[in-house]
Amino acid sequence: MHEFWYFLTCLLDTVPFLYFLYQPLKGHLRLPFPATLIINYAVMLVGSLGFVALHASPYYTANTMLSYRLSLVVLMLVLAILLTKTHRAKTLFVFSLIFPFIAGLMILSAYIAQFIKGDSPTYMVSSLIRAALTAVMYPLFLWLWKEIGRRAGKITEPTLWRYMWVIPSSVALSEALLIDNTYELDGVTLDELLARIALWIGSVATCWLIFYLADKFEQRIHLQDAKERNDLLLSLQAEQYQKLADSIEETRAARHDLRHHLNAMKAMSNGGEYARLDKYLNDLIDHLPRNRQITVCENYTANIILDHFINRAKDFEVPLRFNFHLSHEPGISDADLCVLIGNALENAMEATVQLPAEQRFISARALEEEDRIYMTFDNSFGGALKAGGDNGYLSHKRRFATAGVGIPSIRAIVKKYDGDMRIDAEDGMFKLSILLMKKSVENATQDPIVSTAE
Repeated sequence: MHEFWYFLTCLLDTVPFLYFLYQPLKGHLRLPFPATLIINYAVMLVGSLGFVALHASPYYTANTMLSYRLSLVVLMLVLAILLTKTHRAKTLFVFSLIFPFIAGLMILSAYIAQFIKGDSPTYMVSSLIRAALTAVMYPLFLWLWKEIGRRAGKITEPTLWRYMWVIPSSVALSEALLIDNTYELDGVTLDELLARIALWIGSVATCWLIFYLADKFEQRIHLQDAKERNDLLLSLQAEQYQKLADSIEETRAARHDLRHHLNAMKAMSNGGEYARLDKYLNDLIDHLPRNRQITVCENYTANIILDHFINRAKDFEVPLRFNFHLSHEPGISDADLCVLIGNALENAMEATVQLPAEQRFISARALEEEDRIYMTFDNSFGGALKAGGDNGYLSHKRRFATAGVGIPSIRAIVKKYDGDMRIDAEDGMFKLSILLMKKSVENATQDPIVSTAE
């Protein structure tokens, strides 16, 4: 019967916390979430049976007991790193938040057990108290970890995760160094218990502080991106206004000269100089003011953005195919339309110019129906596409060091209009498909363009 309590004591060190470890990492696992948990449960069950064997061996001492149980916790971390395909820094961060909870329950159960069974409580008493504490506090842990997982999933910047794990890991290391190898046999003082509780609370407080700062950081990134897109829209409008002003000036000058041209043509006609008149008319037609703006679609905002990228594409020798059908008021605000089309074409241009000139191309289509809008953007790319977080991809122009803000910005607009988006990248072709549900212009303008805090 004693072997069962040894087994349960060791099992409680890790098994209840495996769900908390992998829940925030769901999007980064090599295997499906249930399979990952089953593998970990199996390994920890075997490890707990090994503790029973160790306890019956002549090598069992207080030092080996503590070392073995801590080694199972380390094994839990190693398995998490091996079973996580990306964001291993996030794995270290989450594990470092869990460890103080594990150690805190160990110390708290030992502190309570010494009042029930004296100075040398048995494994049975300690395990029963540990199991009861875990059962009572599990709902609180579950709520807390769902909130942590939700907030962790919103942080898509790899650079943040690269350093965020250091602070909670320092707390976890301090907790591990404070664990005495005789705590379960000789009892725990009140000062030792309060120190663990302080580290426990400090770990959670640190977590929320980091999430708060990370939220602010990402909000700043997205707001900066929104500002750049608005600046682009303003610059494009200024460019179109300048073209319009130049066209008006040329038209005014042409009208001023028209009387002279008519007099010259009348003289040629009266004199029978028809060949000369024909040549004069041809020269005049060639010098008439031309429309400087290319009209791609009816919507003004979409048209000036497309016109801008048409001129850019000429500079980079990128063939463009546009088939845009958007009305003057398509049920999406000008600012949001600028973010969508601007980001999509900017990403497409950035990707396709990396290829040889003969392989470059961009194709964009838009179709407006009564209650929805469809958009697709296709372009050739070199196949170097790397996921960077839950909502985007690592930016090529940042040398894949940080996530780009284009895709998350588009995704935020799609969510705002209750739509859907799909990304397919294969055989050298990148395809972005977007569905938007129409809103009134007033409602579309009132909603925030980017919202990173829900």
